[in-house]
Amino acid sequence: MLYGVTDKGFVKKRINDIEKSIEDRMRSRGYTNFSINPYSIEGSLLGVISHEFVNAWNGIQESYNSRYLDLCEGAQLDNHGKNHILPRILGKNATTTLRFTAESEIVVPKGTLVRIRDTNLNFKTVLDLKIDDTLKGEVQAIALQTGTDYNTNPNTITEMVNTVVGISSVTNIIPATGGDGVEQDDPYREALKIAGRSKGGSTVDAITIELRKLPEVNGALVLENVGDEIDENGVDPGKIKVFIEGIATENVAKALHKYGAFGINTQGDITYDIKNDGGQMIPVNYNMFNPVPVYVRVVLLSSEKSSNALKESIIKNVEDYVRTSNYLEGRKVVHNQLEAKAYNADADIIELEAFSGLDQSNLNKESIKIPSGSLFYAVVEVVDGPR
Repeated sequence: MLYGVTDKGFVKKRINDIEKSIEDRMRSRGYTNFSINPYSIEGSLLGVISHEFVNAWNGIQESYNSRYLDLCEGAQLDNHGKNHILPRILGKNATTTLRFTAESEIVVPKGTLVRIRDTNLNFKTVLDLKIDDTLKGEVQAIALQTGTDYNTNPNTITEMVNTVVGISSVTNIIPATGGDGVEQDDPYREALKIAGRSKGGSTVDAITIELRKLPEVNGALVLENVGDEIDENGVDPGKIKVFIEGIATENVAKALHKYGAFGINTQGDITYDIKNDGGQMIPVNYNMFNPVPVYVRVVLLSSEKSSNALKESIIKNVEDYVRTSNYLEGRKVVHNQLEAKAYNADADIIELEAFSGLDQSNLNKESIKIPSGSLFYAVVEVVDGPR
């Protein structure tokens, strides 16, 4: 058996292997009565020495893994971030779009507070909203604090916190997404890969990293067409098309103008006029992602326990995986990985099956490609199967 760096990667020597190796070496040197009984002096010493060697092997393995983004975790990734001057995001605020219904034409002021039904999880509007004679209006809102608790499905933000006379109802017409605590390893690793490819300047990767740094942006996809015809993503020749998750602000347009290559035009539904170096106002365009539900049904076939906590853990793992898939290379919800994330929710899970799809009435085990303008979010159901 080969240990250390091998053609199969790093193979760590484990405590049983270490103890057996020491025992064999002692006997080969003539200590035929060498005792491995843990209650003997030799056996106790063997155990202590082996434990120290295990710690050394663990350290060597971590040092080896730290050289490779696909293997390193936690603090090792943070060290890579220092090399790229790209720190891990310590928290993001969920964002959504609210629809207010009024009894008359009124203005809903910026900073109006609403909350998720039956909770104390509050959001505030980011702009004044003028409601006209249609008696309806839409405005973006942002969570007051960071964290995944603020991610919620459509039509769940329905309570007013501060009274606005004339408002009859409010709801979020799209899910609240993007709320996060400390950035998880998988999306951070992907950001570091992008940073590693980016050499500065005005590349697609450089623009993606700069957008990532904006507090109002929870995620970004930058597409470029260097060909002569409209490409499969709907990008015109010689243009870039940017999708963001978060709040639509002028800062996004300013970042695109600052880091976009000279002469490259932007394409999108949202337009801001930005002053260039010559003092001229030029249009800068970008798009908001279109949230799309991915329905997931997890059937628990066998587990050591059945509890709401177990099911909630599965739901969170699946939701996190689907959200992360939006920004991973390839942009696909891979069924095997989705099912693995469900398994990883708890060590007591013995067997489960997962089904997913864009149509709730037609779930299957196929992987799902994420279209360029779509932002997938998971609607997860966990049920008990036969035991």
